Amino acid sequence: MVLNYIRYIFMESLSEYMERALFNSIYGFYENESLEDHFITPSTLKTRYHEFLIKWIIKNNFRSILELGPGSARFASALKTYSDLSYLGVDRSKNTINRLKEQFKEYSHVSFSNDTVDSYDCIFVQEIFDCCPVNICEYFDDKIFEWMRDSDGSIKKSQLTNSRLEEYAKRLKKSRSISEESFCFVDVEPHQHLITWLFKRTRQYCVIVDYGQQEPQYSQLLGNHSPVRAFRNHQLFHNQWNNPGQYDLTYDVNFTNLSEQWIALGGRVNYFASLAEFLIEKLDWHQIDPFSQERMLFDPRQLGSVFSVLILSKA
Repeated sequence: MVLNYIRYIFMESLSEYMERALFNSIYGFYENESLEDHFITPSTLKTRYHEFLIKWIIKNNFRSILELGPGSARFASALKTYSDLSYLGVDRSKNTINRLKEQFKEYSHVSFSNDTVDSYDCIFVQEIFDCCPVNICEYFDDKIFEWMRDSDGSIKKSQLTNSRLEEYAKRLKKSRSISEESFCFVDVEPHQHLITWLFKRTRQYCVIVDYGQQEPQYSQLLGNHSPVRAFRNHQLFHNQWNNPGQYDLTYDVNFTNLSEQWIALGGRVNYFASLAEFLIEKLDWHQIDPFSQERMLFDPRQLGSVFSVLILSKA
């Protein structure tokens, strides 16, 4: 039944597929594996999910795919039989790249590198810190971002414990080489501090995609008149997830005067997919350099390792 459903959704748009994959009017949000035609999460689809995404990429005439952080190379593995698509996986770890090169040496259209990224047409980024604008990020000696500290330099103890921050600092010091030119990954909670910090530093247009009760907090932090928009709050996978039919999964977003910077935090996959689809269809990506200008910062955190980072190009 799942395979038949996969074949059916190939005829839908990406956002329509995501909505069907995560929600229906009878069962609500999918969590029960025993229910007929139910997907649990995109992460559990693994290869099937990647196969759908590849077909969607082909349908939209993308020919080049770049993935930041290929991880276990699930997406690259799904591309083995698609020799007309060009794939490049980029990772800062030389050991990871060498391992993947050996693993895929028989596939000329699949390659891996430690090189930096040039311009592509569309960006999918899993974690916001992977795509922070490094030219305005200031690091302390312990590699903790400045936005994680109060004005006096002390750690924001209300958000993170000292022990947790020390753990992250140690992990960063032991990780791959970190320089001013490289992206730094820290998986932490206080998104509102990061948003406030980025907004004050860049003064660029921000769009926040959120699935919890954070929208009022963002409005309070940035001011009701700031150029911020948020998707309608659906309490996804929160205390009301098991009440089917209450949420129509429609959108409440003002796309007027779209420009400069997009920041998406905590957006569930259906929101994220719809936003990406809108950008692909409506914006002329050939006129901007989305990666080097940090135009899009996405955090579909609930996807697990499915998306990592995907950058698509029609070239």
